Amino acid sequence: MRRKYLFLDERHVSAGQLAWQTADGRHVPLLAPEEPATGAFTTGPQSVPAGVRLVAQRARRTDPFAVPESMQRLGGASYPLVSCEEGRYTWRFFQTTYRTDDDLGAYSKVRPASRDVCCLESPDGFAWTETSRCPMEEFGQQGQDGGGFLIDPHGLPEQRYKGLYVSRPPVDQARGLWEQYRTLPRRHRDERARPDLLFCVYAVTSPDGREWKTHRTPLMTGIHDHDFSLYYDTELAKYVLYTRLSRNDRRCIARAEASDFWDWGHPETIIHPGLDHHLSEDLYLNGRTSYPSHDDYHLMFTTRYRRATEGGRVVLYCSDDGILWKEVPDSEVLATGGPSAVGRWDSGWLYVLKGLVPLDGDKVAVPYLGTPYPHKYPRWEQVVAGTQRFAWAYWEADRLVAVRADELGQFCTRSVVPAGRTLRINARTGLSGYVRVGIEARPADPEHATRPPDAGTAARTAATAARTAAGTGRPIASCRPLSGDCRWQTVDWSGQTDINVADDTPVTLRFELRHADLFGFEWAA
Repeated sequence: MRRKYLFLDERHVSAGQLAWQTADGRHVPLLAPEEPATGAFTTGPQSVPAGVRLVAQRARRTDPFAVPESMQRLGGASYPLVSCEEGRYTWRFFQTTYRTDDDLGAYSKVRPASRDVCCLESPDGFAWTETSRCPMEEFGQQGQDGGGFLIDPHGLPEQRYKGLYVSRPPVDQARGLWEQYRTLPRRHRDERARPDLLFCVYAVTSPDGREWKTHRTPLMTGIHDHDFSLYYDTELAKYVLYTRLSRNDRRCIARAEASDFWDWGHPETIIHPGLDHHLSEDLYLNGRTSYPSHDDYHLMFTTRYRRATEGGRVVLYCSDDGILWKEVPDSEVLATGGPSAVGRWDSGWLYVLKGLVPLDGDKVAVPYLGTPYPHKYPRWEQVVAGTQRFAWAYWEADRLVAVRADELGQFCTRSVVPAGRTLRINARTGLSGYVRVGIEARPADPEHATRPPDAGTAARTAATAARTAAGTGRPIASCRPLSGDCRWQTVDWSGQTDINVADDTPVTLRFELRHADLFGFEWAA
């Protein structure tokens, strides 16, 4: 059973249903109501949400931090992935160098002088040291772009670490690959592809994240001139890849999956610029990640690229399965800032890299890259050299999205089985605000499996019966209002903190908010 619930999307909020009553307070059912008709009214507390909305929280920014020279100028536009491994931060990326100035990513028509898989490590996320560099095998590819890495809990030990990158295929393979690609249905193809412009996605694998093997067989073809987000979905028992397609002259986000890492399906568009977006906007990078220690909270820090200004802003999407994605209201979490920000180091163009991680003990953060120049600004040497810098975009831990009541609001949660005897909430209120919560026991729900019996079941049941004589929950009227900065604060009802329901009993939480942001709730012993 889940202990912590975060309001990153609507999954824990009940849509509710209006309840109808007669003038003297008797319930009127939908079917076969008592005759004659006397009229019905929706009075008293209701289960439908009212006066509340979901709101994404703006990110704060650290100052830029220094990185080794290998990261100062990312050849081939690699998009690094940061992760927390064994108590240290790890940053993996592809480093590509050229003998000439022909560094056009996968669009380059020359072979790179060198290709390396690099790893940086840091004890705190700010001081970085290069700890490994492994040359990649050369077999006739041209250019290189993109990048995505995975620590695979499912694969062979010698392939525990996996990475993807993009290159033009060897010249003698290009025609055959195009003939296969051109027969794909339109929904799987990138409209920019043509016989002389087709890239391939290739893989590298490693047993330890340091020594890498390059694999020659392409996993898929297309115009994958960007980052990859890659993970293994334990619920689906499949590998999942987020990539890019172009439809109607606009970049969009696509998804592919595979039961076997070496046999991928074709990508399909899952998010396209909306008709209410600026008509020059692309969804440039996907920035897919998950919330730390909660793999079923899928997040995308998606970069919207506006060609009209050559600027970027990062908006937040959420999903409960990684397939159906929804844009969070007030979704902009990071932006270049417009004319008022000109001169700031990240005022021209920015995008979030990959990996949401804990930071400084009380934050969650994603790395981002910024520059004072617009994205497609002419790239003279002085424009490119030393202008792109890295920093963290961060939020207070567990405070990425809130259920907000600007004035007075209320809602009920969907039915949940408590995983503890006390309830704690994570909220923040204004000086005139508060949060109150009631607990309402529900009949047994077949969707919630009870724990299997064990040797302690009888004793636990007896103890529960003794302390929960009524066992109906706690009325919201007896809840002591919580105000101010309530970070996982215990709720009490007239001085009592026990939730007053039998173990394994499904409950609904009824929240009342005034001038407040509610970020989540959790069960404690």
